[in-house]
Amino acid sequence: MAGTTRAVRLTSAGLVLGVASVAMLVLAYAFGYSAFASIGLAGIIVLASVVPLAARHSPVEIGREIYPVRVTRGEIAVGLLTVRNGSTAWGQRLSALERLGGRDIPVRIGRLPPRGAVEIRYPLPTGRRGVIEVGPLRWDRTDPLGLIGRRSALPGTATLHVHPAVHRFPLGAAARNVHGDQVRTDLAPEGSVTFHTLREYVPGDDLRRIHWRASAHRDVLMVRQFIDVTPPRSTVLLITDAELYASPDDFEEAVDVAASATIGAIRSGEAVALWTTGGLRLTGNGGPEDAMTFLDRLATVGWDPTPRDKRAGTGLRGTLDRLEHADRGGTLVIAGGRPEMGELGALSTIARHFGLAVLARIGPAQERGPGSGLTVIDAPTAAEVCERWARLAPTLSRGGAR
Repeated sequence: MAGTTRAVRLTSAGLVLGVASVAMLVLAYAFGYSAFASIGLAGIIVLASVVPLAARHSPVEIGREIYPVRVTRGEIAVGLLTVRNGSTAWGQRLSALERLGGRDIPVRIGRLPPRGAVEIRYPLPTGRRGVIEVGPLRWDRTDPLGLIGRRSALPGTATLHVHPAVHRFPLGAAARNVHGDQVRTDLAPEGSVTFHTLREYVPGDDLRRIHWRASAHRDVLMVRQFIDVTPPRSTVLLITDAELYASPDDFEEAVDVAASATIGAIRSGEAVALWTTGGLRLTGNGGPEDAMTFLDRLATVGWDPTPRDKRAGTGLRGTLDRLEHADRGGTLVIAGGRPEMGELGALSTIARHFGLAVLARIGPAQERGPGSGLTVIDAPTAAEVCERWARLAPTLSRGGAR
């Protein structure tokens, strides 16, 4: 589309030439130097001669696309301008300014061939996670000397999603390794437990589960084995309290851990709930389409500068209160932050409500706090957290936190 066009104006080069020409004429009049008058008149004539070139109607069409519209932080994304010259004249020079978030970047287009089209690619910033609005595009058409120009604007914007980095974070295999092929039935929702098989009694089994008829037939105590038939599920909690991070970079690493755990659960076919201590609650059934939804939301998550316990239900402590009354069972992953000792105790208590609980902290190793039930990983980056988890997961055994 051509966009909206403004009136003819002097470029910076044209302005310099105009001011210099007028100055020469003033000096010639004041001191009687004919050479200065000739130079000044020549400059004015040049400016006057190029005005028709810039003012004429020269149809130019510009279209913009960005590719891809979703990238992982640090990957390549480009803007693509397609510029078509609808006239038969040579000499039109174009330059553009693309708006990216809160700043402009120059895009050089150059001269257009008559009745021709050119494609210009320019890089888009992907070094930081976020959602970037691309546009509107402002472009200038100038005469062959670059003295007179007309500015136009390309209406409309495009959106670039820069997702957090995703590392390998296997969850399904670790949960099965800790709890065996059957999920803990004491954590299963009511109505989701069904009879699976009979097995021999071992000390500590609930006597109410003894199958007396089968025991009499086999001359040994037999108990009913139940399993939870609900689909596996994971809960990922991202700590967004600013005061629990040493730097913004540590928070970005924590977001990467949360993204890795979420995508790891989805790839295992698990239902996922994503929580943040800032109040975000997002759920998915574990389908492939959920991955993009979760990553889009994680691209917009920021840390929360509000002091903890100032708003009901948010902050780490408020979120832990809510989490304690949420659905039990499955896997819990807490990403980021440096919780205090009291909060670590609360996390250990809540961990008992889940089949497997992991606390991934960004930074150097520190005390793990009271209680048990938490698998704690300390590392300075998300990549190292996920690498350590990938090595640790196969070694987990029933009943012990690491």
